[in-house]
Amino acid sequence: MYTDDDIESAVEAGILTDDNAAAFRGHVSERRGAPLVDDEHFRFITGFNYIFVVIACVLSLVSLAWIG
Repeated sequence: MYTDDDIESAVEAGILTDDNAAAFRGHVSERRGAPLVDDEHFRFITGFNYIFVVIACVLSLVSLAWIG
């Protein structure tokens, strides 16, 4: 949204002080690094390899049931 050039030009124009620019940069970097509160990284089925895992589990259960 804001580049370092924009912030530096605001400092040179006297709109922001050096301390304000540093505080603003710190604030933006904290916000970008922090995960969103409502963001839930839920992974259930994300690949085709789950099919093979299910087949192996079913074969194992069927063989255990057949053995006794």
